[in-house]
Amino acid sequence: MKPATLHERALSRRRRLWLLAWFLVGLIALTLLDRTLFHTLYVGDGDNLKHLKNRDWYQLFRQLGYLPTWLIVAAAMALAGTPRVRRVGVLTALGAALGGAAAELAKIVLSRQRPINNGVDDGAYVWGPPFELLYDKHAGNHGLASSHAGVAFGALCLLTLAFPRAAPLFIALALACGLSRMLAGAHFATDVFVAAAMSYALSALLFGRFGPQRDWRGRPQP
Repeated sequence: MKPATLHERALSRRRRLWLLAWFLVGLIALTLLDRTLFHTLYVGDGDNLKHLKNRDWYQLFRQLGYLPTWLIVAAAMALAGTPRVRRVGVLTALGAALGGAAAELAKIVLSRQRPINNGVDDGAYVWGPPFELLYDKHAGNHGLASSHAGVAFGALCLLTLAFPRAAPLFIALALACGLSRMLAGAHFATDVFVAAAMSYALSALLFGRFGPQRDWRGRPQP
Protein backbone atom coordinates (compact mmCIF):
# COMPACT_ATOMS: atom_id res chain seq x y z
CA MET A 1 0.00 0.00 0.00
CA LYS A 2 1.40 3.36 -1.03
CA PRO A 3 1.86 6.09 1.56
CA ALA A 4 -0.97 8.62 1.62
CA THR A 5 -0.36 11.63 -0.58
CA LEU A 6 -0.73 15.20 0.66
CA HIS A 7 -4.03 15.39 -1.22
CA GLU A 8 -5.34 12.23 0.42
CA ARG A 9 -4.32 13.49 3.87
CA ALA A 10 -6.05 16.81 3.18
CA LEU A 11 -9.23 14.96 2.16
CA SER A 12 -9.04 12.91 5.35
CA ARG A 13 -8.70 16.04 7.48
CA ARG A 14 -11.59 17.65 5.61
CA ARG A 15 -13.76 14.59 6.23
CA ARG A 16 -13.01 14.70 9.95
CA LEU A 17 -13.92 18.38 10.06
CA TRP A 18 -17.19 17.71 8.27
CA LEU A 19 -18.02 14.91 10.71
CA LEU A 20 -17.24 17.22 13.65
CA ALA A 21 -19.42 19.95 12.13
CA TRP A 22 -22.33 17.54 11.64
CA PHE A 23 -21.91 16.28 15.22
CA LEU A 24 -22.11 19.83 16.59
CA VAL A 25 -25.15 20.65 14.44
CA GLY A 26 -26.88 17.45 15.56
CA LEU A 27 -26.03 18.06 19.21
CA ILE A 28 -27.36 21.62 19.14
CA ALA A 29 -30.55 20.58 17.33
CA LEU A 30 -31.29 17.69 19.69
CA THR A 31 -30.49 19.81 22.74
CA LEU A 32 -33.19 22.23 21.64
CA LEU A 33 -35.60 19.34 21.04
CA ASP A 34 -34.71 17.18 24.04
CA ARG A 35 -37.55 18.17 26.34
CA THR A 36 -40.14 17.97 23.55
CA LEU A 37 -38.92 14.57 22.41
CA PHE A 38 -38.93 13.30 25.98
CA HIS A 39 -42.57 14.30 26.57
CA THR A 40 -43.56 12.96 23.14
CA LEU A 41 -41.90 9.56 23.43
CA TYR A 42 -41.94 8.71 27.13
CA VAL A 43 -44.73 6.21 27.78
CA GLY A 44 -45.03 7.27 31.42
CA ASP A 45 -44.52 5.40 34.65
CA GLY A 46 -46.70 2.84 36.36
CA ASP A 47 -48.69 0.43 34.21
CA ASN A 48 -47.65 2.01 30.92
CA LEU A 49 -43.97 1.47 31.64
CA LYS A 50 -44.59 -2.03 32.94
CA HIS A 51 -46.55 -2.87 29.79
CA LEU A 52 -43.72 -1.53 27.60
CA LYS A 53 -41.09 -3.59 29.37
CA ASN A 54 -43.19 -6.74 28.93
CA ARG A 55 -43.29 -6.33 25.15
CA ASP A 56 -41.03 -8.73 23.25
CA TRP A 57 -40.03 -6.13 20.66
CA TYR A 58 -38.91 -3.74 23.41
CA GLN A 59 -36.75 -6.38 25.04
CA LEU A 60 -35.28 -7.34 21.64
CA PHE A 61 -34.15 -3.80 20.92
CA ARG A 62 -33.02 -3.14 24.49
CA GLN A 63 -30.84 -6.26 24.55
CA LEU A 64 -28.90 -4.93 21.55
CA GLY A 65 -27.33 -2.66 24.16
CA TYR A 66 -26.38 -5.59 26.40
CA LEU A 67 -22.71 -6.51 26.03
CA PRO A 68 -23.15 -10.32 26.46
CA THR A 69 -25.42 -10.26 23.38
CA TRP A 70 -22.43 -9.26 21.27
CA LEU A 71 -20.07 -11.64 23.04
CA ILE A 72 -22.39 -14.46 21.94
CA VAL A 73 -22.51 -13.09 18.39
CA ALA A 74 -18.71 -12.82 18.33
CA ALA A 75 -18.36 -16.39 19.63
CA ALA A 76 -20.70 -17.68 16.91
CA MET A 77 -18.75 -15.81 14.23
CA ALA A 78 -15.48 -17.15 15.62
CA LEU A 79 -16.72 -20.76 15.63
CA ALA A 80 -18.50 -20.83 12.28
CA GLY A 81 -16.91 -18.18 10.11
CA THR A 82 -14.04 -17.71 7.72
CA PRO A 83 -10.87 -16.00 9.02
CA ARG A 84 -12.33 -12.65 7.88
CA VAL A 85 -15.62 -13.28 9.68
CA ARG A 86 -13.79 -14.40 12.82
CA ARG A 87 -11.81 -11.18 12.85
CA VAL A 88 -14.93 -9.10 12.34
CA GLY A 89 -16.54 -10.99 15.23
CA VAL A 90 -13.69 -10.11 17.57
CA LEU A 91 -13.78 -6.48 16.48
CA THR A 92 -17.56 -6.35 16.91
CA ALA A 93 -17.25 -7.47 20.53
CA LEU A 94 -14.47 -4.93 21.09
CA GLY A 95 -16.54 -2.18 19.49
CA ALA A 96 -19.46 -2.98 21.78
CA ALA A 97 -17.23 -3.07 24.87
CA LEU A 98 -15.44 0.18 24.04
CA GLY A 99 -18.69 1.94 23.15
CA GLY A 100 -20.22 0.98 26.47
CA ALA A 101 -17.08 1.91 28.40
CA ALA A 102 -16.90 5.32 26.69
CA ALA A 103 -20.52 6.02 27.70
CA GLU A 104 -19.81 5.06 31.31
CA LEU A 105 -16.78 7.36 31.39
CA ALA A 106 -18.89 10.17 29.93
CA LYS A 107 -21.38 9.72 32.80
CA ILE A 108 -18.54 10.30 35.28
CA VAL A 109 -17.29 13.43 33.55
CA LEU A 110 -20.55 15.05 32.41
CA SER A 111 -22.74 14.23 35.44
CA ARG A 112 -26.17 14.87 33.97
CA GLN A 113 -29.13 13.07 35.50
CA ARG A 114 -31.59 10.94 33.54
CA PRO A 115 -34.87 12.54 32.39
CA ILE A 116 -36.88 10.78 35.14
CA ASN A 117 -36.23 10.38 38.85
CA ASN A 118 -33.83 13.32 38.70
CA GLY A 119 -34.99 15.03 41.87
CA VAL A 120 -36.46 18.04 40.07
CA ASP A 121 -38.92 17.47 37.22
CA ASP A 122 -39.37 14.87 34.50
CA GLY A 123 -37.69 16.04 31.31
CA ALA A 124 -35.54 18.69 33.01
CA TYR A 125 -31.76 18.93 32.71
CA VAL A 126 -30.19 18.37 36.12
CA TRP A 127 -26.40 18.66 36.25
CA GLY A 128 -24.04 17.69 39.03
CA PRO A 129 -20.37 18.52 39.51
CA PRO A 130 -17.95 16.58 37.28
CA PHE A 131 -16.63 13.31 38.70
CA GLU A 132 -19.19 13.26 41.52
CA LEU A 133 -19.76 9.55 40.89
CA LEU A 134 -16.21 8.95 42.10
CA TYR A 135 -16.73 10.44 45.56
CA ASP A 136 -20.49 10.60 46.23
CA LYS A 137 -22.18 7.22 46.60
CA HIS A 138 -25.61 8.88 46.43
CA ALA A 139 -24.95 10.65 43.13
CA GLY A 140 -26.23 7.85 40.81
CA ASN A 141 -28.84 7.96 38.03
CA HIS A 142 -26.59 9.70 35.51
CA GLY A 143 -27.67 9.34 31.89
CA LEU A 144 -25.24 11.20 29.62
CA ALA A 145 -24.27 9.15 27.68
CA SER A 146 -26.45 6.06 27.19
CA SER A 147 -24.37 2.95 27.77
CA HIS A 148 -27.00 0.76 26.06
CA ALA A 149 -26.77 2.95 22.97
CA GLY A 150 -22.98 2.95 23.27
CA VAL A 151 -22.85 -0.85 23.21
CA ALA A 152 -25.38 -1.18 20.38
CA PHE A 153 -23.82 1.49 18.17
CA GLY A 154 -20.31 0.22 18.91
CA ALA A 155 -21.17 -3.25 17.61
CA LEU A 156 -23.49 -2.26 14.79
CA CYS A 157 -21.26 0.52 13.42
CA LEU A 158 -18.43 -2.01 13.23
CA LEU A 159 -20.69 -4.44 11.36
CA THR A 160 -21.74 -1.60 9.04
CA LEU A 161 -18.10 -0.97 8.14
CA ALA A 162 -17.44 -4.67 7.63
CA PHE A 163 -20.63 -5.43 5.68
CA PRO A 164 -21.72 -2.14 4.07
CA ARG A 165 -24.50 -3.72 1.99
CA ALA A 166 -26.35 -4.48 5.23
CA ALA A 167 -25.76 -0.95 6.60
CA PRO A 168 -29.45 0.12 6.54
CA LEU A 169 -30.42 -2.86 8.70
CA PHE A 170 -27.58 -2.36 11.18
CA ILE A 171 -28.23 1.37 11.50
CA ALA A 172 -31.98 0.78 11.97
CA LEU A 173 -31.28 -1.73 14.77
CA ALA A 174 -28.92 0.68 16.54
CA LEU A 175 -31.48 3.48 16.32
CA ALA A 176 -34.18 1.13 17.63
CA CYS A 177 -32.06 0.39 20.69
CA GLY A 178 -31.67 4.11 21.37
CA LEU A 179 -35.39 4.66 20.84
CA SER A 180 -36.23 1.91 23.32
CA ARG A 181 -34.30 3.78 26.02
CA MET A 182 -36.13 7.01 25.22
CA LEU A 183 -39.55 5.32 25.33
CA ALA A 184 -38.73 4.08 28.82
CA GLY A 185 -37.69 7.57 29.90
CA ALA A 186 -34.18 6.37 30.73
CA HIS A 187 -32.43 8.79 28.37
CA PHE A 188 -32.72 12.02 26.45
CA ALA A 189 -32.14 12.03 22.70
CA THR A 190 -28.80 13.75 23.33
CA ASP A 191 -27.75 10.90 25.63
CA VAL A 192 -28.25 8.49 22.73
CA PHE A 193 -26.69 10.84 20.16
CA VAL A 194 -23.48 11.41 22.13
CA ALA A 195 -23.11 7.67 22.75
CA ALA A 196 -23.67 6.94 19.06
CA ALA A 197 -21.06 9.49 17.99
CA MET A 198 -18.44 8.15 20.40
CA SER A 199 -19.14 4.57 19.40
CA TYR A 200 -18.91 5.37 15.70
CA ALA A 201 -15.56 7.07 16.19
CA LEU A 202 -14.20 4.12 18.20
CA SER A 203 -15.50 1.52 15.74
CA ALA A 204 -14.06 3.42 12.80
CA LEU A 205 -10.67 3.56 14.52
CA LEU A 206 -10.84 -0.16 15.34
CA PHE A 207 -11.81 -1.16 11.83
CA GLY A 208 -9.30 1.15 10.19
CA ARG A 209 -6.49 -0.14 12.39
CA PHE A 210 -7.32 -3.84 12.74
CA GLY A 211 -9.93 -4.61 10.08
CA PRO A 212 -9.54 -7.53 7.63
CA GLN A 213 -7.45 -5.34 5.33
CA ARG A 214 -4.68 -5.29 7.98
CA ASP A 215 -2.86 -7.81 10.13
CA TRP A 216 -3.15 -7.82 13.92
CA ARG A 217 -0.17 -5.46 14.18
CA GLY A 218 -2.10 -2.90 12.16
CA ARG A 219 0.04 -3.33 9.07
CA PRO A 220 -1.57 -3.61 5.59
CA GLN A 221 -2.16 -7.16 4.40
CA PRO A 222 -0.08 -8.14 1.35
